[in-house]
Amino acid sequence: MKDSRVFRDDEGKALSFAWPGGYPVVHLVDDGEYLCADCVNDPTNPVHEGGDADGWRLEGSDIHYEGAAIVCAHCGTAIDSAYGDPEEVQS
Repeated sequence: MKDSRVFRDDEGKALSFAWPGGYPVVHLVDDGEYLCADCVNDPTNPVHEGGDADGWRLEGSDIHYEGAAIVCAHCGTAIDSAYGDPEEVQS
């Protein structure tokens, strides 16, 4: 993780995509798992910043430039990387 801040828009919502560029954003929680922006922004989820390390504390956000899709630990949504997986065999 390059950045320890959560990427948010002007309304305070966690971003799905960084601008400029439209790069996919993933959000890291304290147990090492990743969440999608929809799960971070869902008010029914106990996501929080600061406080106890309980698996829902946000540690920061990162742009997913390259590699295999990252799966949201809460909803299972696949977050594809911007440039794909270099390990994937091209046909």
